[in-house]
Amino acid sequence: MLSILLGNSLRIINSTIEDQSKIRTESVTPLLDSALSISFFERDYATLFELLDKLVNANGSEFTQIKVFDNQGVLFAEAFNDDIDNTHSTEVTAPLTLAGEDIGQLKYGLSINSLYQSKSELLEQSILIAIAEILLTIILLGITSYFLTRHISVLIDSAQKISAGDYDVKIPVNSNDEIGVLANDFNSMSNAIQERIKQLSDSSIALETKTAEFESIFNSIADGVIFVDVDRICVSVNPGIVKMFGYPEEFYTNKKLDFLYKDKTVYHYQGSLRFASDAKDRNDSYEAVFVREDGSEFTGELLASRVKDNNGKVLGFIGILRDISERKKYEFELMSAKEKAQVTLESIADAVITTDENGRVQYLNPVAEQLTGWSTDEALNKSLPEVFFIINSKTDKPIENPVTKVLEENKIIELSNDTTLISRDGKRYSIEDSAAPIKDKSGNILGVILVFHDVSKARIMADQLNWQATHDSLTGLINRLEFENRLSKLLEKNQDNLQHHTLLYLDLDQFKVVNDTCGHVAGDEMLKQLATRFLNHIRDNDTLARLGGDEFGILLANCPPNRAETIAKNILHEMSQYRFMWHDKTFTTGTSIGLVHFSSESNDTISTLMTAADVACYAAKDTGRNRIHIYKPDDEELTQRHGEMERVSTIQAALENNRLVLYCQPIVNCSDSHDHPHHYEILIRLRDTNNQILSAMSFIPAAERYNLMPDIDRWIIKNVIRQLSSHPLAQGSMVAINLSGTSLSDDTFLSFVIDQLQSKAVDPKLFCFEITETAAISNLAHVTSFISVLRKLGCKFSLDDFGSGLSSFTYLKNLDVDFLKIDGAFVKDMKHDEIDRSMVKSINDVGHVMSLKTIAEFVEDKETFEILKDLNIDYAQGYYFSKPFEFEKLKSITHQLVKMPD
Repeated sequence: MLSILLGNSLRIINSTIEDQSKIRTESVTPLLDSALSISFFERDYATLFELLDKLVNANGSEFTQIKVFDNQGVLFAEAFNDDIDNTHSTEVTAPLTLAGEDIGQLKYGLSINSLYQSKSELLEQSILIAIAEILLTIILLGITSYFLTRHISVLIDSAQKISAGDYDVKIPVNSNDEIGVLANDFNSMSNAIQERIKQLSDSSIALETKTAEFESIFNSIADGVIFVDVDRICVSVNPGIVKMFGYPEEFYTNKKLDFLYKDKTVYHYQGSLRFASDAKDRNDSYEAVFVREDGSEFTGELLASRVKDNNGKVLGFIGILRDISERKKYEFELMSAKEKAQVTLESIADAVITTDENGRVQYLNPVAEQLTGWSTDEALNKSLPEVFFIINSKTDKPIENPVTKVLEENKIIELSNDTTLISRDGKRYSIEDSAAPIKDKSGNILGVILVFHDVSKARIMADQLNWQATHDSLTGLINRLEFENRLSKLLEKNQDNLQHHTLLYLDLDQFKVVNDTCGHVAGDEMLKQLATRFLNHIRDNDTLARLGGDEFGILLANCPPNRAETIAKNILHEMSQYRFMWHDKTFTTGTSIGLVHFSSESNDTISTLMTAADVACYAAKDTGRNRIHIYKPDDEELTQRHGEMERVSTIQAALENNRLVLYCQPIVNCSDSHDHPHHYEILIRLRDTNNQILSAMSFIPAAERYNLMPDIDRWIIKNVIRQLSSHPLAQGSMVAINLSGTSLSDDTFLSFVIDQLQSKAVDPKLFCFEITETAAISNLAHVTSFISVLRKLGCKFSLDDFGSGLSSFTYLKNLDVDFLKIDGAFVKDMKHDEIDRSMVKSINDVGHVMSLKTIAEFVEDKETFEILKDLNIDYAQGYYFSKPFEFEKLKSITHQLVKMPD
């Protein structure tokens, strides 16, 4: 019976071990599948290797080995536990699944030595018990048989339940015989197996939790993480590396990573220091330049650490890589800013002192060292008043330390204008300064910066600038701005008594002759002499100003009208006696004076008074010059001038709103009056706000007087060229454009004309520019140059209104023109006036001698035209042929004959 019992127990134990091994593998396999499938699916070799290593080499682990194969049977990862005796182990092969799909195969060995150990211990105990029972059997055979028979069925039933995996079964045998001992041993074995299974379950849960935590950290860390083995072959990388370099994750696996380095020698050198198994442990990082997939470079900082097992064996290395390009950039910018700040402080003209939060000196720039007499080394950590001693220049009393006020009030502090700095050697400097807190990002005061400079020279210069701002630098007289300021004070209503004042506006006559003949140096000398002479005729409390150019203003404050007019006459007399000598030349000049009386009770403004004086001055010029014109509100002459000034705004508005209109009038060949007209004079009209067309004479005089002709001439040229570029004239045609004297005097006008001709690619041969004889004579050198440049481009020129000047024939030989346009004053009455006819004949003869074509204007009837043909005049223009019409219509009649009147 004992042999049967032992044999049956051994069978039961073996069966139990087999069943238990099966149960363990059935419970372990799903856990391993769950733990490894995701990492294997993502080919996260580092995580998979880590998990396998922890499962196999963890304390108390019963895994002898774990191998992971892909679907083709290729080994992907494996781990062995060489420390476990695998004499008794079970080998298990199971599929790896994810979401119900097979993704690979899992093979592992599970040691069951503990079960066999328990079996051995149980057998040893059983043998001992058997021996004892054999002895007892011999002695107590009868009693033993009874007890054995009684408990056999219970023992067998309980053993079968345990064999079925029901470890909660307890064999209810309380006897002290062999059956009772066997039952107790079975109960102990059941408890041991239950405890081991619980430990495995707890280890699996813990392993799963740690794995999840590690994966979360590994995948979410912003820096790049790289796992390499002992041969520096990449095992896995985290998403940070993928993002950092741009290669796909699988690209790194099973490769050396030297291709990520710009300089591979750095990879090999640092590898020998940090990635060798026998290298010393290092906790410092190193910097290198790395290259991304797209070829771009960045600076990275790499920290490497060894990965060891429980026995200290190096299994591989983990590297953490951080992109420090921005940091390096900021470090460079910070260093550059610091250097620039240092250079700035060293080179700026202002003195700079900085202190700490306690008001102790930390730094002085060279200017501060010079002014205070202290060097930075000597002044370091000294209190500011000891280095920067300031007093009030008026009272000589010390002034409160500005740094103390800044620290107390936490705001910028400026010192008064009376601050004087006493240097270390006793020198005094008038200074201006300000002190400001130095704060960190949180607003905490780190110290104070004090900026100051010596203003002794600046104050002298300020006085000079103030004088220059209110005075004319040439004559030393006050300028227009200061003149108007003083006029404003006289207009104030808070005067105690009614006071009468007078404003004189003086414009020199023929001053331009001096400038043009002898140069501006002579003109400047003449202005200084005249300023002195004018001062001799006014009172001490009167004001004389140079308003600009050759214009002067005199303000006679609190001066009766008759006394003011006497002063003006004395000045006029002085000018009539004045002779200006320059080298071998003598010049006489006069002045036109506009005089305006006003009082402190009048409603006049600065603008109305200055305008009235200006208008009165122009009236004096127009009525003969070198005379006085007294302003009166009902003066017809002044009313006309006011009208012209109002017309100025109309002209300006027309220019801005494009309300000028181009007209033209044909110029006919006298030899064949029925031929096509090939020559047209461009004329200008103005369309007012009521859509009425205004003649040129209604606005041109105002434009000439107030210097608007250059703008009008530019408008005409620009628009004529624009129309000709889109609607060319017939072959051989020409247009004549009048140019004013002010335009010809403008230094920029010539370049404007050239730019316009070139911008639209219009043939310059289409244009003939008409210049009045008066404009040509007044600026002969400039006009000659103007003509020369444009003639080289192909333009032609006509001398307009020829014969109206006193020296026409003298100047004609100096002007390279193509046409002479005879003044219409001679043409319109020539059929009744023999002198006019002789003048026309003379001009025509001289023109032909000089190979010039002649044009007669103001031809209003057939009789005049016949006389012109008899005189061999080349061209004629006037109402007899055509009245002016809009230039726009020219494109529709260009190919029609000019119809002559009967």
